[in-house]
Amino acid sequence: MSARTSTIKVAGDSIKTYNDEHFSKIRAEFGMDPMEVLSVHNFKFGNMRPGGGKGGDPMAMTSCNRYFVKEVSKDDQSTLVTIAKGYAEEVLGGSLLVRFFLHFQRTGKDGPKDYIVMNSCFPANSSTKDWAYTFDLKGTADDKTMIKGGKKVVEVHKRIANPPMWCCPGRYKGRKEYYQGKKDAFSRKFHVTPEQKIEVIERIRNDTAWLKKAGLMDYSLLVGVRECSVAEYRPDMFDSMKPFLRDQPLISVHNGKVQAYYLGMIDFLQPWTTGKKVAHCIKCTFAPKPISTIHPTQYADQFLDFFADKFTGEAQEYEPPARSVPQLPAQAHRYIDATSAGGGSVSRRQWDDNVVYIVELARVTAV
Repeated sequence: MSARTSTIKVAGDSIKTYNDEHFSKIRAEFGMDPMEVLSVHNFKFGNMRPGGGKGGDPMAMTSCNRYFVKEVSKDDQSTLVTIAKGYAEEVLGGSLLVRFFLHFQRTGKDGPKDYIVMNSCFPANSSTKDWAYTFDLKGTADDKTMIKGGKKVVEVHKRIANPPMWCCPGRYKGRKEYYQGKKDAFSRKFHVTPEQKIEVIERIRNDTAWLKKAGLMDYSLLVGVRECSVAEYRPDMFDSMKPFLRDQPLISVHNGKVQAYYLGMIDFLQPWTTGKKVAHCIKCTFAPKPISTIHPTQYADQFLDFFADKFTGEAQEYEPPARSVPQLPAQAHRYIDATSAGGGSVSRRQWDDNVVYIVELARVTAV
């Protein structure tokens, strides 16, 4: 399928957009203005660096910390052109998929390159220290912990091309922590309420059904967890994800802690190519199980089953603690009783949580 293109100016640059009749609907739904996002003061293409994923595509966050601009590889470009219409319909129908707001080509010093603008899955003003945990999850041996206890977990991979790592992994700084983080990511449960679990799993079911139909695999669910004690929690403590995911974070209470969950599905542009089929055969022989490189139908079913078990549905909703009503001292009761006996009346009114007794004295008319 070929892309419909048009040309617009953003921050003084002429860019060619792809299939903007679809992506413009996503921008309108979530209030995104490309002129503002790609303005000179908010983003510089010179700041782009290879990302942390396997593809390593150059990317950078905008100064407002709400969006990523990512260079699109040749394979991803072909996929995104093909799925644009269906993707927009899925996102606008309610979805955990990361939002692509603009798909465009820009000509720089190195020639024309293709890019996407997408939202960050986590709140704009959060920093590493704010997170109890963040995870990148597939439901396979590729799962990993990115942040634990407010500190980044450094990736130290045991690659087949590095034999000493296989013999003595403990000698490599950070390998033990990274490997433990991988095990924790795969096994950790997420304690949400029964209603929240139903909603999350239904969204994952719908998204994976669409991804399966589109022939895509190897995607991840990002999960961010912020927490505090019930006594410390205030309703405005954790920022919502508005406007991108309007009902996040998911707030629940488990084991005396309030937990806020932020979710978003990423990296869903990978089709089942010949290269993936070859990698599947190799990984079936050598890689730890379960593996990520499997047919899109298998991947979708494996992904859904994993998260259906991972979200427990055993937490409680947060309920503000009941406030006690101040008790009147004994002398106040005697005063009220005496006033009533003397011809006055007493009424009881409640403003907010404070009970106020109002004594109205009867008028005495002399004859």
